[in-house]
Amino acid sequence: FTFSDKETGVPLIVAETENYHTRASHEIEVLCALAAPLKVLVLSCEWQASEKAIWLPRWQEIIRKHHTIVSVDCLYLVVVGEWNECEADPVNGIVEYFFTVVDSNGNESESETMRTERKSVT
Repeated sequence: FTFSDKETGVPLIVAETENYHTRASHEIEVLCALAAPLKVLVLSCEWQASEKAIWLPRWQEIIRKHHTIVSVDCLYLVVVGEWNECEADPVNGIVEYFFTVVDSNGNESESETMRTERKSVT
C-alpha cells in the first residue's frame, strides 16, 4: 500500500503486510527499496513472548545494511497483532497490538502496546 501527498503525489507512507512473520524479511527488503518517510510492516504472530527477540534483530540488520548503501532518512513501524484467547471462554479474548519504531540506522527507538478486548455478540 502507498499513501501519497494529494497535491504532489509523493509517497508519504508505504506499507507491506505478511501473513507469515517467518517470511517478513522479504517485506522489509521491499520497504528498504522504497522511498517514503514512513515505512510500515503489518503482521500477526506470537510477538512479545518469543518472536520479537528472534525476528526484530534480523530485520534491524537488513535495515542497517540497506541504509549504509542508500542513506534515506526515514522510520520503520512494525505493527504486530497478537491474539490471546481467554482459557475460560475461548470465543472471547484480548488482541494486543505491538508497535515498534526502528530508525534508518536499524535502532529501535520506541515501543508501545495497545490491548483490545474482543467480546462475542450473541
